[in-house]
Parts: sequence; C-alpha cells; structure tokens
Amino acid sequence: MEVHDRTLRIAEIVPTRFWPLLDTPNLVHVILDLDRNAAVHVRLPNGRLRVQICDGPPVTDAELCYIADHTRQEAGWGADNCSRISGSTIRLSRIVTYGETSGLTIHVE
Repeated sequence: MEVHDRTLRIAEIVPTRFWPLLDTPNLVHVILDLDRNAAVHVRLPNGRLRVQICDGPPVTDAELCYIADHTRQEAGWGADNCSRISGSTIRLSRIVTYGETSGLTIHVE
C-alpha cells in the first residue's frame, strides 16, 4: 500500500487534530495514551526506532473512544485487543483499563 493511501485510511479514523502526525517522515507508529501528549515512533536510517513526543493538549477519553468505536475497523476488536482498518494492513492495538480504552497504537509500517 502506498504511503498516500495509507495516510488517507488512517485519517478516516482519527480526529483531525492528529492528521499532521501522519505526515511524519519514516512513521512507524502513532501512540495515543489517555492524558498524555500524542507520540510517534519514526525509523532512523540505522533501522532503530526513535520516539517523538508531539506538541498539543493531552489525548482525551473522547478521542480514544472516537477511534476505538470507528466503523472502518474490520470486525471490531479481537480478544487480544487488536483490530485492523478494513481493506488495509494497518493494525490497531489498544490498552483496556477497567473496561475502557486507555491507550491506542496505530501500527503504520
């Protein structure tokens, strides 16, 4: 899947304030944890990952619910708390605390 296609598919399920993260060069993961700033993992030329903490307000419960409940997900969440975006290889993983999504990672690469 080409980068532009992948970016558009992810943009369909995340709130607009996170769209600039999708333009990060060498993007591997988008990390959204409740009450923390969003972060991304980027791949360095040597193959290692580097985390970059993003500016802006912390991730809210409403934003996590928006993504976790989005209809573009294929067959909802599995028992392992993983899902995929329909028609793509983009995976999502979530952390559930007391029955609520408290963290979410979008696996781009």
